[in-house]
Amino acid sequence: MKSGVSKEYRNDRIVVRWEPRLCIHTGNCLRGLPQVFNLSARPWISINAADADKIAEVVMTCPTGALTYERPDSAPSESKTEVVKITERPNGPLFVEGPVKIVAANGAVIKEGNRFSLCRCGHTQNRPFCDGTHKKINFRTTD
Repeated sequence: MKSGVSKEYRNDRIVVRWEPRLCIHTGNCLRGLPQVFNLSARPWISINAADADKIAEVVMTCPTGALTYERPDSAPSESKTEVVKITERPNGPLFVEGPVKIVAANGAVIKEGNRFSLCRCGHTQNRPFCDGTHKKINFRTTD
């Protein structure tokens, strides 16, 4: 994967980072805090529209890791689990949670993090990550 653009939204209580290439538009952020995450607004993240704890809680629901956060104040930053969990989404990607390092065949580290969405349909333009193409091609699992 080529390194993509990352955008940062910050105030004195929280820093939210958005990596568009990892976003597959599951909409957890939009449903969780619509006053903060609003696709019609510019910027689309209004970092001061809610309490930092609530923003952090919603960011943690992003299954792809496209949204992450840090806390510059004394509050804890994003919690990291020690157990890796892989969840199959029906007709969609594999959601990976836990401390994971994705390594290319040549040994180069593609990405390290705690939340990823990996392609199952084989048609992503952002290998090995899901880019939402499974929706466009009507990908269906056989199980």
